[in-house]
Order: sequence, then structure tokens, then C-alpha cells
Amino acid sequence: MLLRAKEVEMNKLKILAIGLLLGGVLAIKLYVHRAGEMDRTVPAFDIQRAYDAENLVPIAIIGSGPAGLTASIYGGRAQVKSLVVNGNKPGGQLTETTWVENWPGKSKIKGPDIIRDLRKQAEGFGVDFFTDTITEVDFSTWPFVLKTEDRTLHALSVIITTGSTPYKLGVPGEKEYWGRGITTCAICDAPYYRRKEVVVVGGGDSAVEEALQLSTYADKITILVRRDTMRASAHMQNKLSAYNKINVLYNTEIQKINGDGNQITSVTVLDNKTNQLTDFTTHGIFLAIGHKPNSKIFSKYINTDSNGFIEIQGSGQSTNIPGVFAAGDVADNRYRQAGVAAGNGIRAALDALSFLENCGFTEHVAQELEANYFEDSDVIEEEISSVGSIEELDREIKNSPVPIILEFTSDGCPCCVHMLHIIRRVANFMKDKVKFLTANISSEGAKEIAYKVGAKTVPTLCAFDTKGKVVKMISSSLKKRQLYRFVDEVLEKIKVQSRQEKEHE
Repeated sequence: MLLRAKEVEMNKLKILAIGLLLGGVLAIKLYVHRAGEMDRTVPAFDIQRAYDAENLVPIAIIGSGPAGLTASIYGGRAQVKSLVVNGNKPGGQLTETTWVENWPGKSKIKGPDIIRDLRKQAEGFGVDFFTDTITEVDFSTWPFVLKTEDRTLHALSVIITTGSTPYKLGVPGEKEYWGRGITTCAICDAPYYRRKEVVVVGGGDSAVEEALQLSTYADKITILVRRDTMRASAHMQNKLSAYNKINVLYNTEIQKINGDGNQITSVTVLDNKTNQLTDFTTHGIFLAIGHKPNSKIFSKYINTDSNGFIEIQGSGQSTNIPGVFAAGDVADNRYRQAGVAAGNGIRAALDALSFLENCGFTEHVAQELEANYFEDSDVIEEEISSVGSIEELDREIKNSPVPIILEFTSDGCPCCVHMLHIIRRVANFMKDKVKFLTANISSEGAKEIAYKVGAKTVPTLCAFDTKGKVVKMISSSLKKRQLYRFVDEVLEKIKVQSRQEKEHE
């Protein structure tokens, strides 16, 4: 019995030893695997590497909403060179908001005014602004690499504040009539719908905001809510009672968007309680059905949740990549408030400053690196004239030896501001091929031009040949390369039409 017990005990020890050995091997393999992963994603932070980098930026902020601007204020205030890359929508969604009643220190203030004040404060601290969009990043090397269409920047730290993009309905007719009656920005496009009937889709605060903004222009506004209640706050819902022209339809979903080929005439809606389909007359659709985070270009390096929101590590605004931080709606799936975004932008800036300090970025090093800093001084912007009536446009077309490209703009539209900067830069190189003009739809004359050509949203680009015929139109905020492509397509189309006309003579 004693021998048997000893034999059993020895076997137990052998099993334990084998288990420990296998566990050790697995642990080593796991460590090597994770180390390999870290080698692929987390770069080495040696400040000496910064001396070899061109177009260097100590703090690069991607996005210019409240999160990005407050981050830049703290970077500039610390006297660390900070660059804000505006993106396609300078100022973000706050520029599409009318009155904000919960901004700290202000009982009531317009969203665009908040952005204006923040930017002015940032400029006062020496923050630089770059009118471009980041198209590609590389966070596997340091300094980090940020690419636009024609520039490459190197950043010692990055703060991602790219916000989010409105969802679309995904129903028949939406793609066909996008920009010709379907939009997500009442503050931009409301003047198009004076004395018209429109619908707002959504049940949250933003849907109420859209309806209130439209009430100044449209004769009838109907909010379509797919549930039997609204998600909007009681305070926002109470506002609706003061507007007789605003109605709410519950349990209602758009199934199809109908039109005459040029503009929207009605929507087919479903009563999801009775399953009854009805055609509902409308001239415009304003979407307020939620947003998706603009995180796609970072997904190769940055961890996101199942909905695409950037995951924040620890108690600050850090991502899984040291030196890369995130704030605002791109990383916030809970609060989605301008004040929260601004506060998190401050946290991200303080985190970035701490990171730079730990990397050895001292005042002395900063002075030595100044020669490497990014400058946008080589850009020349052409002045663009505006037209305010059909007669003025006709004169411009008659007197121009080249085709005209007209941008329809609106006061308070961030995409329009961005597009105008892009147009000014492209115009400098294309003046011998096309002439650019603008028309602000806040004037009745510009609205008449828009109506004549079928423009329903801003920004819209409309190209005319030298005879005044509309050649091509696009409703979107374009990047520089896309604008060059648009011009090339216009010129090619005119060339083909000219050849066809000669063949028929």
C-alpha cells in the first residue's frame, strides 16, 4: 500500500511538472506573439527620430468641432505648436445647430457662434489651421504619418476628433434624389423650402431642431417618428406646441421616395401598427436619424467597438496606440453633447502634452525642431466673384471665354466654407480652363438661379458651357482631387458635345 501511494504521488508530481512545462512554453509563445503584435502596432518613441522628419507637427488634431478646437486651445496655450486639420466639414455638426441652450456660461447661443468663438480663441494662442482632409494614416511608425491628397505630415502626437456622419434611410429613391430634396442640414438648406411642405425624419432632439429651423421658411413641417413616442427631451418637445405648422406622425416609416425625375413629389410611408401604405406629399426630406462615427481610416491601428466608436483606454482619452488620443462623437456613444466633447478635447490635449514630455519633448528640443515644422504658406488662393441674379450670371457666361462653374452656398454652411477654400486653390491652376463663381442662396436672386437649374442643397456645383447650357451638376463637398476630376469631366463632356454638334451641321 505504501509503495502504491508513493507511485501515485510520483505520477501526480510528473503530471504537475509536465503541466508547468507546457504552461511555460505556452506563456513564452503568447509573450512572443504579443510582442510581435506590439512591434507591428506600437512604434519606438525616440525623440531623435523627430529630427529627421519633415512637415513636423508636435500636436496634430484631426477634426475641427468643439472637441478638436478645445484641444487645440490647450495645445496652443502650452506654447506647443498645434495644427488643426479642418476636414470636409469645418466646425462639425455644431455648425448645423441653431440655438444651443446648454453651453456652459451661455443661456442661449447659436452653434456656429460657438465654433467661431472657439476658433478665434485658438488662433489667439497661435494654433494653425489646415484646409484639407486626412486620407491615410500610419501609426506603426513614429513620428506618426498623416497623409492628405498631396501632402504628408509627421506628428509627434495625434488627437482624433473626426466626429460622426448622419445615417441615411437606405430606401428606393434616396440615392436618386440625394441633394435634390433630401438633406441632413436644415440650417444649410432651409431657404430652398420657403412656402413648401417638408418632412423631418427622426424622434430625437436633432429632429426637433431641424423642424424649428425649417419653421421660418416652410409652410408645413411634419416630423415622422417610427416609434409611438419621441426620444427628444421634454424641454424640446414642449417647444413644438408653439408652432402650428409643425405636426408629428408616430409609428411612421418611409418606404420609398417618389419624384418626377428632377425633384421629390412625395414619400410612401408605412404605418407600422396597421401595415397601411400611404403616399405623403412633400417637397423635401430632412434626415435626423442618428450618426455613425468617422473612424474608418484609423481602424487598421485603432481599436473600435462593434459600432465603430473608438475605444478609450484608462481614465484619460488614450487609444490603444500610445501618443494617439480621441475625443468627441467619434469616441462617445453615450453622451453626444457639445460640452462633453469640449471637455474630453481638453483631456486629450493634456494627455498629449504629458505624452510629449515623457518622450523628451522639451522647450529646448522644440526650438531645435522649429525648422522642421509644417507650414502651409505655399498655397495661393484665387479670389472668387459672386452672382446674385440670373441676369448677372448670364452676363458672366456671355463675357467668359471658358466654361463657368457656379457654387451654390449658404450662410452658416461649414461644407460651403470648406469648398470655397478648395475652389480658390484649384482656381489658381485652372483659370485658363474654367471660371468659378459663387451664389449665396440667402438672396432671392440666387434662389431663382438654383430653382432654374434644379439645385436643392448646398454646396452644389453647377457647370455651364459658354452658351449657358448646364453641362454637369454635383451636390457634395469635394476634396481637391475630386474637384479636379469634376472639372476634367465637365471639359470632356463639352468637348464631346461640341464634336457631336459639328457632325450634325
